[in-house]
Amino acid sequence: MQLENKVVVVTGGASGIGGAISRVLALRGAKVVAVDLNTEAGTVLAEELRDSVIFIEGDVSKQETADTAVAAAVENFGGLDGLVNNAHASRQAPFTDLDQTAWELSFKTGFLATRQFMLAAYPHLKDNGGSIVNFGSGSAMVGQPTQAAYASAKEAIRGLSRVTANEWAANNIRVNAVSPWR
Repeated sequence: MQLENKVVVVTGGASGIGGAISRVLALRGAKVVAVDLNTEAGTVLAEELRDSVIFIEGDVSKQETADTAVAAAVENFGGLDGLVNNAHASRQAPFTDLDQTAWELSFKTGFLATRQFMLAAYPHLKDNGGSIVNFGSGSAMVGQPTQAAYASAKEAIRGLSRVTANEWAANNIRVNAVSPWR
């Protein structure tokens, strides 16, 4: 229960890696606001973890989704201690086959969503400190074929994480990037 009474927003928090993150956080005592487009998985998660999780159906590429999630954390659980930026949608194709729509999808749901959620969380974290975990990707670091849009957005997230880690350290906000690989 080392996370007892901590409040964390998790993007893409209803299924897959994000669902697992939400479950582990709740099992360790945290209160979680799970944001996801997957309504079915979000409903199951909320029913399973009851008072520990609030599910918010929302598109992470929209600023209002970030604002709503952070407000839900503060209003329902009394504050915000952490943010996990896990959500990211992308299309895989060779670089020359990726159209503008594919690039926009990856940057809007990856890099820009990460930025928006960090900005929404900052006013609540700056007074009491907290932790932000942003997801990069090992596929970005090795240049995996067919991952140009995804890898580019993930590397932008890693860069943003390094900068804000330095800028926000004075407010006792820890910003880390993890880059899973297979």
